[in-house]
Amino acid sequence: MTANLRHSRAGGNPATLITECLDIWISADTAKKSGRGRASGNSINVYGVKKLRELILELAVRGKLVPQDPKDEPAGELLKRIQVQKEKLIKSGKIRKGQQLPLITDNDKYFDLPNGWDWSRLGNIGDWGAGATPLRSISSYYGGKTPWFKSGELIADFIDTSEETITELALKECSLRLNQPGDVLIAMYGATIGKAAILKVAGTTNQAVCACTPNKGIFNRYLLLLLKAMKSNFIGQGAGGAQPNISREKIIATLAPFPPQLEQHRIVAKVDELMALCDQLEAQHNNVTEAHEKIVSVLLETLTQSTDAKAFTENWQRIATHFDTLFTTESSIDALKQTLLQLAVRGKLAPQDMDSENADVTYSKNIKLPKNLERSGKQKIRDKSIIAKDKLPTIPETWSYKSIDQLYLSNHILDYADGNHGSLYPRKADFGKEGVLFLTAAQISNNGYISWDQCPRLKYPIAKQLLKGWATENDVFFTHNATVGRTAYAHDCPESKFLLGTSVTYYRINENSIEPKYLCLYFASPSWQAQAELVMKQTTRNQVSITKQALFFVALPPLAEQRRIVAKIDELMTLCEQLKARVTKANQLQQKLVDVMIEKAVA
Repeated sequence: MTANLRHSRAGGNPATLITECLDIWISADTAKKSGRGRASGNSINVYGVKKLRELILELAVRGKLVPQDPKDEPAGELLKRIQVQKEKLIKSGKIRKGQQLPLITDNDKYFDLPNGWDWSRLGNIGDWGAGATPLRSISSYYGGKTPWFKSGELIADFIDTSEETITELALKECSLRLNQPGDVLIAMYGATIGKAAILKVAGTTNQAVCACTPNKGIFNRYLLLLLKAMKSNFIGQGAGGAQPNISREKIIATLAPFPPQLEQHRIVAKVDELMALCDQLEAQHNNVTEAHEKIVSVLLETLTQSTDAKAFTENWQRIATHFDTLFTTESSIDALKQTLLQLAVRGKLAPQDMDSENADVTYSKNIKLPKNLERSGKQKIRDKSIIAKDKLPTIPETWSYKSIDQLYLSNHILDYADGNHGSLYPRKADFGKEGVLFLTAAQISNNGYISWDQCPRLKYPIAKQLLKGWATENDVFFTHNATVGRTAYAHDCPESKFLLGTSVTYYRINENSIEPKYLCLYFASPSWQAQAELVMKQTTRNQVSITKQALFFVALPPLAEQRRIVAKIDELMTLCEQLKARVTKANQLQQKLVDVMIEKAVA
């Protein structure tokens, strides 16, 4: 239970807030995760439903989810009976006495409890014990019939299968606790702190999991939802160290609210009912979201597949008529941006000038290099093309497809290279507060922004020894290793020269023949990204080497048209960002409304 809710007073039954405001709960979204490359993907999380689940648990353990029945035996009597039972078991030697738990004071209590409820330390309502890891060097400890659960396996309310098993010998010699069906488990280490589950089989755990055998009168499913509701409490107790963790001692000393025995069962039944409603809300939201994304995708495909100007105009008009209803999510706006980039590099955004010199003629000519230019020196490219030229998207007659290698050999691309590899790659100790800016893929965003202030600095004496990987203003970047597919154009650079890490390729352009900003948007387009995907499918590594990039084709219009395309894309991307800002603001308001409703419910 969160600290800011301490001492709030219980009162009334706010359950109607859950069922009467479903449209609000479902409308507040958390934006999807997205990215480029092999590991990219989108996942939508309904913020409102996530918070609703948390609220249901919070109300449940505050006694606000179901009405109290004055006929129920008070929880205080149950807890007294448990204590008497515990003392008998200690006397008979069946359980250990254990540590003396702190007495409960009024200052310890989080909030006022309903009539019939009482507070207890968790150690007083059951027998708690953590597991262990038998020596890996003793093979006879592993491969037996007893499940051996780890914290990462607490993925459902009820669990019965573990990745590893141990033998009877390990149980005996390592003094492992054998937990029984119905025992409640809770994770104690790292990112899994507070995850909980009920065992459906007899089994043991490693040291990162604590198990509880509840005393008679404590419903194990109520204990499970109680632990879930208190997850933030446990995470808070585990903070502060290099590796967050809570101990068995911290768990058993934690104060928790307990209702009468019969109310525990009523609460669990109500929570089951409301969680099923949450499942339905999420399914409904996801179905609507999937349908919306499908409609957007189909309509945007009609633009890229338009065979002539007339068809394109008709298809665009169809989209423009419903613009406000189509592009209402971040994912739909991102899809629009990708479509605009694809249209741009296929010659469908800016008009062609038939009087311009044909790009095939322009880029088939060799031009002179600038004086005093030092190139990185490229090996001869002997591999075959990644993609057959006749399989590339159709482009206007005035355009031309040229490979990076062709453009380099004809001097239209002055140079392209990445940072220093192997023994020349800087070590951690080579960086400090002062030095040369060192740009890596981490400082290049999916939207093409460079976070210069986040760049580490390589100490000057080390930087001066490096001859490779020096980038400058107006270079175009493509991230090619691990984080593949981010692109950026170097402008407003805080320093005239800076260094690149091994994950970034720079392209230095002859600006008299190619517009750098056009090349940057081409790198961001599906046409270039698809070529990168083809390379990654042929290997187990998330990498697109420079020698492979040399084989990639670029669709080039005449120079004047490149500049018209850049101007048009800048205009349209600004509109997209404005749309996204509106969507984000609306969603933040919905999330704020959800938060206010939760505050009202628990007040």
